[in-house]
Order: sequence, then C-alpha cells, then structure tokens
Amino acid sequence: MEKFGKDGPFLDPVVRCDKCHRLILTNYLREHGSCKHCGNRRITNIMGFTLFEYLKMRFIWKVAPEFLSIFNTKKEKKVPCEKVL
Repeated sequence: MEKFGKDGPFLDPVVRCDKCHRLILTNYLREHGSCKHCGNRRITNIMGFTLFEYLKMRFIWKVAPEFLSIFNTKKEKKVPCEKVL
C-alpha cells in the first residue's frame, strides 16, 4: 500500500506526522500506513528539524547524508578583503 502526499508518493526517506509532529521513516509508513506514535494518517514532508532530530536521523536511522545536506542553510558571511599596509 503506497502512501501519497498531496502531489504524489513520498520520495523522502523521512516524513513528519501532521498531528504529533514526530518524524517517521517512510519505510515504516509504507508498511504500517500510519504514525506509530499517534496513529494519524496525515503526513507531510519535513521542512526542518531540531539538532536532536538530526542526530537521530543521521546516526540511529542512518539516513543518507545527501538528503540531510539539502537542509543545510548555514550561509557563509562574505568578509571584504582589506589591503594591509
């Protein structure tokens, strides 16, 4: 049974429950059809996550680093070069 988002099937490895806002592995969702924490069936793609959620996805669930790098919003500050006299 394939679960679909608003625009089609979920392709991300991790999604978020609309009710309890917890992260769910997409593989779990495909097998069971609902959130394992609250039983909700409304799911959305994740837009961001906390440091704790990042560590859980990266080291416990072993989510691909390429997926996690999509959320890297750290912008480098451009510092003007000054001439040293």
